[in-house]
Amino acid sequence: MFQLFKTVFMRELRLYNRRRMDVVNAMIFFLLVIIMFPIGVGPEPEILRTLSYGVIWVAAIFASTFGLRAILEPDYEDGTLNQYLTLPHRLEIIMLAKIAANWVAYCLPVVVISPLAAAMFGFSFSESWVLVLALLLATPIFVMIGAIGSALSLGAKKGRVLLLLLVMPLYIPVLIFGVNTSYIFLENVEGDYVANLMILFGLLLLAIPLSSFATAKSVDAA
Repeated sequence: MFQLFKTVFMRELRLYNRRRMDVVNAMIFFLLVIIMFPIGVGPEPEILRTLSYGVIWVAAIFASTFGLRAILEPDYEDGTLNQYLTLPHRLEIIMLAKIAANWVAYCLPVVVISPLAAAMFGFSFSESWVLVLALLLATPIFVMIGAIGSALSLGAKKGRVLLLLLVMPLYIPVLIFGVNTSYIFLENVEGDYVANLMILFGLLLLAIPLSSFATAKSVDAA
C-alpha cells in the first residue's frame, strides 16, 4: 500500500515539475493579491492589520484552486484514470497520493511564503508562526474538498465554473476557523486559538479518509 502511494505520489510530482509555470502562477497570484491590497486600501497600519487575516486566507484559497483541475483532468483526458480502475489496488490510495502531490506542488509553496505576506502587513516573524501552522492544517483540506469537486465535474463542458461552485461553499467553515485562529492569537482577544487549531486538525483527520473515498467513488462512476 505504501509503495503504491509512493509510486503515484512521485509520478505526480514529476508531472507537476513539467508544468512548473502553473505552480509559479499560483504563487505569483498569491503575492499579487497581498501586494495590491494595501495599495488599494491605503497605508493605515491599523486598517491593514485588521483586514490582513481575511486577505491572506482568501488569497491562499484562490491560489490553491489553481491546481484543482490538474488533480484528475489530465489523467481523465489521456485515459490514465481508466487504467487505474483496472489495477488490483485500492483506488482510494491512488487518489490520496494524487491529492498529496497536488498539495505539495501548489499549496506548500504558498504556506512557505506566507510569513513574507504577513510581514507586508506588519506582523513580526514570531507572530507569523500561528498563521503558518493554521495554513498547514487548512490548505490540505482545501485540496481534498477540491479533489471531490474535480471528480464530480469530470467531463462537464463548463467544468471549471462548476468546480468552483461546488467547492467554495465547503471552504467557508475552514476559512472561519482559520481566520479566527490568527485573529485570536494576534489581537489577544478573548478566545482560545489552540481550540481553533485543534478543530482544523480534526477537520483534516476527517477529510483524509472522506476525500479519498468520495473521490474514488466519483471517478469510478464517471
